[in-house]
Order: sequence, then C-alpha cells, then structure tokens
Amino acid sequence: MVIFKDSRRFEITVGEDAGEWLVKFYEYVPGRLVPTRHLHHRCVTRQAAIDTAVRKWHVLFPDAAALVWREPPLLTPHSRGQKGPSRPER
Repeated sequence: MVIFKDSRRFEITVGEDAGEWLVKFYEYVPGRLVPTRHLHHRCVTRQAAIDTAVRKWHVLFPDAAALVWREPPLLTPHSRGQKGPSRPER
C-alpha cells in the first residue's frame, strides 16, 4: 500500500516469507537518497502483520485518522503489459 502525506510517500507491504509474514514500512522523502525504515518485522499470521502496520501508523501520526488496510488491486494479464486478444487480419 502506498500513502502520500504532504511531500512524503509511505510504502507499507505485507508478504509471506519462509512461512512467516513480513511487514515493511518505509518513508520516502524528496531529496533523501535513502528511505527511512520505520518497521521491518516478522509475524506469525497475516492479520498480525497488518495490525502491526496499523499500530506503527498510529505511533507515527497519533492525530491522523486510523490507517485502514486496503488490499492491492489484482493484476490482470492485460495490465502487466501483455498483449490483449489478437484481431483477425482483414
């Protein structure tokens, strides 16, 4: 999930790695070469990883609205740059 706040960009990812769920939370600021790593944590379940990201958001921004986790959109073969169905030649 990508969130834009002021001129900063936050990337929050949750993914499975070696039977555990890994949650990463990075902040990208214009002009900085290296992103700020706010969170890099392993959890037992996917929901625990999401809850960890939501808690970290609240710690960083206590006055902001609560983070609502949204699933990334599924990619279709056409959206990944593959050609659609071919048209017959005339």
